[in-house]
Amino acid sequence: MAAAVGRGRSRPKGVNGIGELIDEILSRKVTVREGGSARKVTVQEAVFISMAAKAMKGDHRAATFLLKAF
Repeated sequence: MAAAVGRGRSRPKGVNGIGELIDEILSRKVTVREGGSARKVTVQEAVFISMAAKAMKGDHRAATFLLKAF
């Protein structure tokens, strides 16, 4: 038999697809500082907080992102 050919790179163990990988990343906790205090939120929540702050400063792309999300 011939030896296996390839790079040996495959999906990491425990990840069953791109959707599950995205869910895993978005559910991780990060520390966010607001008004001098720190609190832990999910990555997904942190993205929305960041986009809301940008939208309030006049960033049209951030505002569009938020409006399309809801």
